[in-house]
Amino acid sequence: MGKFVQTVLSGAAQLEREMIVERVKNKIATSKEQGLWMGGTLPLGYDVKDKELIINEKEAKTVKHIFERYMELKSMAALARELNSQGYRTKARFDIFKKATVRRIITNPIYVGKIRHYEKQYEGKHEAIIEEEKWKKAQELIRNQPYRKAKYEEALLKGIIKCKSCNANMTLMYAKKENKRYRYYVCNNHLRGKGCESINRTVIAGEVEKEVMKRAEHLYKNWQEKAEEWKNLSFRKQKEAMKKLIKGVTVKEDGIVVSSESGEIFIPMGLKKESKQMHSSRTRGENK
Repeated sequence: MGKFVQTVLSGAAQLEREMIVERVKNKIATSKEQGLWMGGTLPLGYDVKDKELIINEKEAKTVKHIFERYMELKSMAALARELNSQGYRTKARFDIFKKATVRRIITNPIYVGKIRHYEKQYEGKHEAIIEEEKWKKAQELIRNQPYRKAKYEEALLKGIIKCKSCNANMTLMYAKKENKRYRYYVCNNHLRGKGCESINRTVIAGEVEKEVMKRAEHLYKNWQEKAEEWKNLSFRKQKEAMKKLIKGVTVKEDGIVVSSESGEIFIPMGLKKESKQMHSSRTRGENK
């Protein structure tokens, strides 16, 4: 009898939770139908007050500029690179523009005074930033240039490579010069405009990765978990072993420091000249 009562009470509690969730969903839907902003990531160009969006004049100018330049460039990737090179930043202030960021802005009906709820759109109480005719032309341009999801390769040193000067992580980026694509790691602080004094805030990825893999191979020889000889491992398994053996990579002005359980080792490298070469092509190839 006790188990039966417990089952009934448990079922009633579950039903109550589901009813609460449904009521919240209905409240959100009703509020959006009334044109109110119901939270989420605040769009560039607006601030919020009492569930109503109000125009941020400075950011609104950026939004208008984005729509105008997209109609001229007809390329989201090119526009993202241009915005970053000119010092523009997203709503988060320190975040750079990416192709996907530009796309979210251009396709967001909020800029023509609409509130979106799933596939439906309602008249918002907020003021539009973009004229509807201009917004429609931008959507037409997008339809004529189908969106293709970019293919990215995972950075070999993702999460373990840092800038010695400011201790920020470094991110894998790309540059294109004379129809050839280059890979390089760049200091996140430099990338986000926070400032970094290191002359090696940008380094060629291949050179650093080569030295790190050589160090991993050396450590692998005496590794207790070694399954077979390094040369017989696939590159995927070599990468997996490297991730376990190498704890960190710090980029200094004259080389890199590779950390492992057995300690640290400094590997001198001629990074200075190479990093300047890559930095010169950065704005042309970033986020390609």
